[in-house]
Formats: sequence, structure tokens, C-alpha cells
Amino acid sequence: MLCIISSGTENFFIVKLCQLYAIPYEVIADTIAWPYDDKEHNYLIQRVKSIIELHQEKNKECLYVVSPSIELGLFLHDHIFSQKNIFPLFSSYLSYCFAHSHSGRLWLLWWWSDLTHINEYIKSHSNDYTKSNNQIKTKKFLFPFALRNKEVPLWNYLLRLLSPRQVFVNKLVKEDLKYFKDANVDTIIPLHYSYFRIQRTIQLFFNQKKQVFHGRDIMKKMFLELSATYKSIRSENEKIDKVEIFHSWSVHFIQEKKREYMLSGWGKYNLNYERIDLK
Repeated sequence: MLCIISSGTENFFIVKLCQLYAIPYEVIADTIAWPYDDKEHNYLIQRVKSIIELHQEKNKECLYVVSPSIELGLFLHDHIFSQKNIFPLFSSYLSYCFAHSHSGRLWLLWWWSDLTHINEYIKSHSNDYTKSNNQIKTKKFLFPFALRNKEVPLWNYLLRLLSPRQVFVNKLVKEDLKYFKDANVDTIIPLHYSYFRIQRTIQLFFNQKKQVFHGRDIMKKMFLELSATYKSIRSENEKIDKVEIFHSWSVHFIQEKKREYMLSGWGKYNLNYERIDLK
């Protein structure tokens, strides 16, 4: 089973992957700390560890999916805990981006809280990274990787409230992307799962032969490969008939009709709400 930890709806993209591949899942909505996006990073890492330890008291065997920046921070600073408890989805996606970079120039889409540990993680990863044959043959390939970044704080707020198809959202995204339109980078990496909701706008903005945004198809591929590796998350005798939603405070935005319908697998599963004691 997978347990998806989120302060709101920012990681609900993973719920759809669980439904797509019939992986049993639970959701921990840490709504009392909503939104995670503007919290100090070390505080979030310790909070998520506390949530995991509290959930494990229920004697449930599962792996946990957390936000990308929190996942990387946990693997960087508490590798043993992370190997045992964290489903390394974003780490695998990041490794895929590294392996398919053709110039070693990476662009990170982030908000201020997301970048705290990313440079340390990439530096640490570079020490063990082996370049592909194509990267070795490329004389101008930069290694360690060259990083550029663009802060996009409004994306986080607007994607909570508006459809990614709205004209205003698309115009804002395109305006932010102009910053790197002529930049010499080859791979665009999102540090937030909600950014995959606007992948069409991002991919159409760039020339995909020169600047690549690896979208939902690659994330699905990583998810499927990890599901085969971590066989404990899928039990042959375990069928999804209900989904547990643990929450630390109000769940009014989760119980909004469309979101609740999505969480229930479009009406296939019953939802059971349970309050947990988090401060």
C-alpha cells in the first residue's frame, strides 16, 4: 500500500497513478499545516517524519509518497529512514532527467521552499553518477550538472484554485517561461507535482528537440517500474474497496465535490475520514 502525505491537494497527481495501476492507497491530509509550500524546509522534514511514525503505530505496512523537495531532503539527510519508508518516485524521475540530458544544463522550476536541498542533493548525486555513452561522447557536456532556476510562486497558488486550462493560467505560465526561452538549457525539471497539470503548455512553449520537459508519461513509467520493484505495496489478495483519509484539521476543500469524487476512484471506492492528532 502507498500512503500519500499532502497538506492539501498538491500531491493528488499520485492518487491518479495509484488508481491507474490498481495500487491500494491512503491519504494523510495534514491540513492544519496547509500550505506546505511556504513552510521552512527543515520543519517540514521533521513534521513528515513525525507523521510517518504516528501512522506506523497503526501497524500498517506501506511506503509513503511525499512532495519532491521533502523526498530529496529526507534522502539527503536521513538515508536509512528514507530507504525504509519513502517511495522514491521523484528521485527516480530526477535520475531519468539526468540520464537523458544531452548538455548537462538543467533548469529547475521551483518556489522558494523547494530549492533548499536540491543543490545539495544534485551535488551528492553527481559524485555517484555515471555518464551515459552519449554524454561521454558530447565534448561540451557539463558535469557536474549546470543548474539554472526560475521561481514561480504564483503557479502554486493558482493551481490550487483554477483549472490549468484557464486563459489566465496559461498566459502567466508562458510569461514566466520566457525567462528561459533563449537560455542554453536542455532539460526543464519541475519541483512540484502540480506542475505536471500544465505540462501541455510547457511542452508546447519549447522546442522539444532542444529543451525537454519530461511529462506525465515518464512519471507513469517511473511509477510502474517502482511498483514492480517494491512488490510489498501491491498485495494479490488486497482489493481497493475503501480509501482511508486521515486529516489533522478541516477537510472542507478535500470534500469539494470533484475532488472527493476523484479520491473515490470516480465513485468506485468508499471514503472513510479519520481525524489524527497533529499539532
